[in-house]
Amino acid sequence: MRGRASCLVLLVGLLLSCAFGCAEEKGEPARVVAQSAALARLAPRLSQAPATLTPVTRSDGRRSLRVNGGFSQAQLARVGADGRVTTACVDNLAAARAIIEGATP
Repeated sequence: MRGRASCLVLLVGLLLSCAFGCAEEKGEPARVVAQSAALARLAPRLSQAPATLTPVTRSDGRRSLRVNGGFSQAQLARVGADGRVTTACVDNLAAARAIIEGATP
């Protein structure tokens, strides 16, 4: 549930930055800064790197893999030029980047 709350916070920030325009911040539009921050926070959760997997062997011999925060999904939203909110569920960083940067889901 904690991951969902984090995603919701990211989405609210992204939606607000898109709704209120592009105030300049350090020479970059606030929207771009918000998008970069959202992607940076999502990256570890959407990681599908095998290195994040930890094998676990239980006392009864059962084996499993601990994903350590990766291999998750995120529900993203974007306000389009027409004012409509578009949502998409993604499971990798490339798809998240495409949605955040304005691609159609």
